[in-house]
Amino acid sequence: MQSAATRPLWPAFDLIKCACAVGMVLAHGLYWTWTVHGRFILPPESPWFTAFQWGMFLGVCPLALPFLAGAALRLRYAAPLSEHESSSILRTLALQSVVLAILGYLMNVLAAGWYDLSAWNVLQLIAVSFLLTGTLYLRKSVLPVAAFGLLVLALTDPLRDILPNQDRGALFRVILGDPLDWHQWPIFPWSATVAFGFVLADAYFRFSRDHFVWICTASGVLLAALAGALGRITPAFDPKNLIGSQIMQPPVALVLGIVGVLLLVFASLTTIQSRIHFSRNGFVRCFSGGILWIYLIHMIIGVRVSNIILRNFDYNAIVMAWSRDLRATMLIAFPALLLLPSWAVGYCTIVWLHDKRVSIRLRRVEYPRA
Repeated sequence: MQSAATRPLWPAFDLIKCACAVGMVLAHGLYWTWTVHGRFILPPESPWFTAFQWGMFLGVCPLALPFLAGAALRLRYAAPLSEHESSSILRTLALQSVVLAILGYLMNVLAAGWYDLSAWNVLQLIAVSFLLTGTLYLRKSVLPVAAFGLLVLALTDPLRDILPNQDRGALFRVILGDPLDWHQWPIFPWSATVAFGFVLADAYFRFSRDHFVWICTASGVLLAALAGALGRITPAFDPKNLIGSQIMQPPVALVLGIVGVLLLVFASLTTIQSRIHFSRNGFVRCFSGGILWIYLIHMIIGVRVSNIILRNFDYNAIVMAWSRDLRATMLIAFPALLLLPSWAVGYCTIVWLHDKRVSIRLRRVEYPRA
């Protein structure tokens, strides 16, 4: 084992965060331009219809965000916790969770208006999961965190059966899922991915690189194979509701598949990370380090701008005259163009927040005697 204090940086993690941030922006951009409130605008006979079916693997990027957030939480515990630090860590976790939840609700208002204020989204999920996961880790053992993640997965389907959609009030729609899609990212099963990300980062701290890669590879193959046997590794394509219940209230197999794929990617990139180098304020560091603010700003810009530009589009006319309608270009270009303000947000985050250091110098001043 290697101590946390001597553990090197994790370039593979930064690269994966960057890839998921880019994929998240593109996936949301495609949703805003190619669907009408989730309903896919192209008919099944269109060749692009098949392309989008195969392209659903891109949906893994936004679905990986809670997993990456859990890993990032563990990385903040750079050294083992002492007993007297536990209460301070808990207060910090509580404050951090409150801030994340406030940012989530503020984003709801800025992106969609006051009527969307109370909607539950990914930042609220991460806020609650951080508090639960961090509290379980106060005794410096990752086993309770791992047990929590497994318990959430094990109870997801039984709890859904006990409380079917029609019997769920507002609280249980946040916990188990909302059939009306008002509340997204239910605690069951998505908080499990936060716990599993935390466990992954803990393993990176505790084991040598070779052992870590072997554990990730074996676990990833096992989980991916299990998910494949159960019939779901990548997100399902539902043309009637692209991010409906099949994605936001997924079967446990999909969660296992996503975690399995992520573990294999981590294993592959960690193996070669000694050859991975990033520039100080380059593309990878901007999208990796600024992922929270990129998420917030691109959601606000994306929803508002897409509504302004596309609300007067006649989608049926575009579909019928796809090759001759110049407005179709906007449907293709808009997701890619969202990457520009997203990169700018990441760059500002790195330069203005991450790279700032406050230096306080004290100088003794002698006052003249009276």
